[in-house]
Amino acid sequence: QEVIADAMRAQRQLKSRLAPGMEWGLSDLNDPAAVPPSHESRMWCSCARDPLPHGTHYDPGVKQESEVLEQAQAIMGPLDEDPPFASLAGVSSVLVVFDSAACLLKAAEWVLAHMDVLWLENNFRNPHCTGYRDLSF
Repeated sequence: QEVIADAMRAQRQLKSRLAPGMEWGLSDLNDPAAVPPSHESRMWCSCARDPLPHGTHYDPGVKQESEVLEQAQAIMGPLDEDPPFASLAGVSSVLVVFDSAACLLKAAEWVLAHMDVLWLENNFRNPHCTGYRDLSF
């Protein structure tokens, strides 16, 4: 439960930085029963003056506790006594789709300058086998 609480706190902090003063940035969308994944309140479109310009931001909510436990158990080593929750990534996330590559580049520059980035995966140079290209921080 501590992992979920930390993820919820991280989700709030991230959204408030990406959408300062906006309802989307302040909203709690972590209960999929209360706010279905396709509900319009999960999305927010930024404008040119926002940190990640001309992007459609989507908040899927933090992962459910059962998903987190399953993911942690799946990566347990034979000598691990407890699931390695600290090794998990993606318990909280925000997805952003940009209008153009120029907007994506501007957003990436902002993220690298204003956030503590622990890792960056660039799937533009080596896209997935389906052709899907993205940046993951």
